[in-house]
Amino acid sequence: MLNIALEAGFKKHLPGQVFDSLKNQAKLASAQAEVYDELGGLFAAQTLLGPSEDQKDQVSESFSWLDHPDNVRLLLASYALRGKLNQADLDLIELEEALAFVAGNDTRKIDEIVDPAREGARVLHAKLDDCAKDFDKQFRESIDALFLRFLGDYSRYRTHLFNPISERLAAYGAVKVFIEGDEVILGTYEYANAPDEWFSVSRACGIAKEMLDIVASKNAHSRQTGLPLLEIGIGICYSDDKPLFLFDEDHPIMISSAIGNADRMSSCSWRLRGNFEPGDFHVGVFVMADDDKDKGEKGQALVRYNVNGIVIDDAAFVKLEKEVHFKRLKANSGGVEETFYVGQYPDVQGKQRDLVVRQGRVGRLKGDVIEIDPDSDQIYFEVLSNTRFANQIVDLAKKKS
Repeated sequence: MLNIALEAGFKKHLPGQVFDSLKNQAKLASAQAEVYDELGGLFAAQTLLGPSEDQKDQVSESFSWLDHPDNVRLLLASYALRGKLNQADLDLIELEEALAFVAGNDTRKIDEIVDPAREGARVLHAKLDDCAKDFDKQFRESIDALFLRFLGDYSRYRTHLFNPISERLAAYGAVKVFIEGDEVILGTYEYANAPDEWFSVSRACGIAKEMLDIVASKNAHSRQTGLPLLEIGIGICYSDDKPLFLFDEDHPIMISSAIGNADRMSSCSWRLRGNFEPGDFHVGVFVMADDDKDKGEKGQALVRYNVNGIVIDDAAFVKLEKEVHFKRLKANSGGVEETFYVGQYPDVQGKQRDLVVRQGRVGRLKGDVIEIDPDSDQIYFEVLSNTRFANQIVDLAKKKS
């Protein structure tokens, strides 16, 4: 079992420390058991809505996804394949099959999985073979070596990522709503009796920018030590409605459609990772062609490129214009004239902070072909996370004023 292996590793490599059991049987027997993530946010709780009509007094479950080595290898293989496959490759092989081959879970030869006579198959064969060799080389380590690497990685991420993010939340009035898997959900609220603090969207943009600065710093450290680089995408959505909460004892859990919308806006399409060059920016939005086989799936008509970028929805930008006195100006980037909004907002301590928002035009995606349309009527808004370029726009705005 994974828990037992980790506990044994802790005892072996950190003999002077006392650790609680990872699997607390007493808590598991309680109907009010809670689980918290690294940032201290509520990850899961039982009986959020109270007991059901047919609730059992005791429920047991013996299956754990990570208890199966094949599943662990699939998870690691997904990182090995990140950014390697394009849409043409995925037309030849299902993503699940590619992951199983690279992870070594599928013992068939690649010729048996993808017909070599198909166009582009040979290129895909070579690509998957190289990925599989790299994967085997990287993860062919002893249990002790893997455990020590896990401890090292964990301490580095806690020191350079989790702790710095937690320390910066208060400056922007941000609170942790919950953590789900690899998603961090934060909220900034406004209160009726404090109109001088109605800067929820601008401060959300501020903490988002801080998070990306932390990631950039962590990545600089990772480059020096040969660790994988972090990539995140951030979506900011605004709701004018009063938030709804469920309470688990004293713990509020927010219910809002803005959470799901922000989740979609923070995503990045696999189809765009290898094809789109964002230049000075980190976000691109494209409408899919009418004959695109993925159009309409889960209601989607747009695909996004969002790698270390910040996207805000239309409602958030309307609110932002009420919070910030923007100066609108145009500037060139990569030979293309872009529209920017430049202004300042106060953080919780009253410190004025610069904010630069780009108004982008929605392009078109036909197959793997990206078409940029500068005359498109559809627009989107990106908070500039490129500090160097954002500072240049701020300086330009000061000169023009």
